[in-house]
Amino acid sequence: MAGITQAEDIILEKLTTAFGNSVRSVESLSGPWTVESLRRAISMSPCVRLAFLGGKKNENGPEFIDAKFGIYCVARSTSDLQRRQGASRSVDAYNMIQVVCPVLNMSVLSGIGTLFLEAVSTVFAEQTFKLGATVYSAVFNLPNFPLPDAFDPATLADFITFHADSDMAPADGDIDITSEETLPQ
Repeated sequence: MAGITQAEDIILEKLTTAFGNSVRSVESLSGPWTVESLRRAISMSPCVRLAFLGGKKNENGPEFIDAKFGIYCVARSTSDLQRRQGASRSVDAYNMIQVVCPVLNMSVLSGIGTLFLEAVSTVFAEQTFKLGATVYSAVFNLPNFPLPDAFDPATLADFITFHADSDMAPADGDIDITSEETLPQ
């Protein structure tokens, strides 16, 4: 769905502009949160991650959903208090979530709709504490998000190239092995 990509791009642009150089990265999650993706995010903290969380159909018809987007603010420190509230020279989870909420709440995504803050919460509490980090999330609702009204299979490319990046030492956040294979057709 091109609309999801377009919405993510606009959200990422707004967050990147708002944070400037105060976080290491603002990126889209490539899939669901796993312990590995959490470790990678922690190794890049302070950072912000974006995920499309799906949505429920709404009363305007089957071509619309009330979409949800999650913004995850990741901070790490040896101290739980510093992860949440920071220190004089660090960006903490509270700082990040206090930037995300006003920047995105009631923010217009041109040609798509308006984001509305739905919830703020801490996530992955036990796992993040074990890894020396804190993750706060802000979930935004995007009502009446348009889905494509028709699907043309010709718009999908053939699955020709397999590509995988492997991080053999997740703590360093570096890609150690890249595999790419072109499949016979």
